[in-house]
Amino acid sequence: GFPLVGQEIPKPDYVTYLPRETPRAVTRPAANVTFQLYGNPAGAAWRDADPVDGIDDARGALLLRLAERFAPWVARTSYGFPMDARRFVASGATSPLVRDIFDLARPSPALVRSDSIALAGLASAPCPVAAPPGDPRPDCRLRELLRTLGPQAPRIIDPIGADRAIHEVLYLNFPGDSPESWAAEYEGATRDGVAERYLGWAKTMVHPFIVEAGDGFEFVLQYWLFYPTNDAGNVHEGDWEHLNVVIAPRESVTRPFAAAELRALLEGTLPLEELVIRRVEHFFHYWILPLDYSRPNVYAPRDAWEREVQTLPTTRRGQAEIWRLLRERAWADDAETVPDLHPRVFIGGNDHGLNLLLAGPTRLGRSSHGSYPFPGLFKGIGPAGTGESIDLAWDVFDDPPAADAPESERVVRYDHPSRLEIL
Repeated sequence: GFPLVGQEIPKPDYVTYLPRETPRAVTRPAANVTFQLYGNPAGAAWRDADPVDGIDDARGALLLRLAERFAPWVARTSYGFPMDARRFVASGATSPLVRDIFDLARPSPALVRSDSIALAGLASAPCPVAAPPGDPRPDCRLRELLRTLGPQAPRIIDPIGADRAIHEVLYLNFPGDSPESWAAEYEGATRDGVAERYLGWAKTMVHPFIVEAGDGFEFVLQYWLFYPTNDAGNVHEGDWEHLNVVIAPRESVTRPFAAAELRALLEGTLPLEELVIRRVEHFFHYWILPLDYSRPNVYAPRDAWEREVQTLPTTRRGQAEIWRLLRERAWADDAETVPDLHPRVFIGGNDHGLNLLLAGPTRLGRSSHGSYPFPGLFKGIGPAGTGESIDLAWDVFDDPPAADAPESERVVRYDHPSRLEIL
């Protein structure tokens, strides 16, 4: 065999592959504040009760309707599909929170301490108010961790000797430790199927935000897609992907929102039926593939669109073909009377790269979870220049299942309230 493929990196060695810097928290866009995207906490109508999430309930309902209107449809090429990360947290017996503390002030990193917190059942066994420091109960340990490392924790920097450099790593340890064990856990008895215990776990987290765009504004729905594993070129657990969907009124899709139009949307006086996709942005590590529905304007009459295509310069190979594919994708019917509002996404392409030289023949390696917009070969998007091919035909979306159909279907739809959560 080839033991290098899918082999777990032991402690403390894995820390050498991680960045040493702690990323700075990113503040919310200024336009979110200007337009009070999540509601006005000082307003008389403010109500945050169902759920308690920092979002006004009426505004949250509006954002959920928008998220549902433009949610992606996902075609599986293997067992993976975007799942509810919170379900893994709730089943903490199999996915504990692990805390590793390293000393990096040595030629090789030293593991100072490693422990874990079982997150399941925290609500049923809360930490007592009078619990002393060091209380071993899971909820007390988690609270202490939040006090130490949480975003509101004060940062007091004491002098540090040159002989010690403490670095902490937190992660959820998901079931399995290799492509083979992940397939056994998530796939079930049928090849490219879904294990019955994970049916009902479909979920995408949606982060709406507003950004300035020239003299106007763009409204973005950012869909975060979570997968517990990645078994392709960059083998690892815990895989977050995302997809941006920029929306606009159909009649003004060629320009950003004016301030008055955006306020009308948030106040509920702009009919949602007028909204269409303006742009979809697919993210592949440091590569971004923007698909612009507004230039050329796919919603214009066919002859006007054809004339616009002739006037636009092509800046990359195959761009004209992409324009024609987007024109077809933008409409749900052949007569081009009903706009299609759901981005189509292929996930789990066949791996192509030098990493395969170290691997024996296998049917695995198809769960990388890039959000691909078309079938075809995508070159150089993974580590060490690896590529992936999507071999499913586009007609996999021609006869879609119901929005709440089980995830064992080849196409998994996310335009259902139970599969969406606003962040």
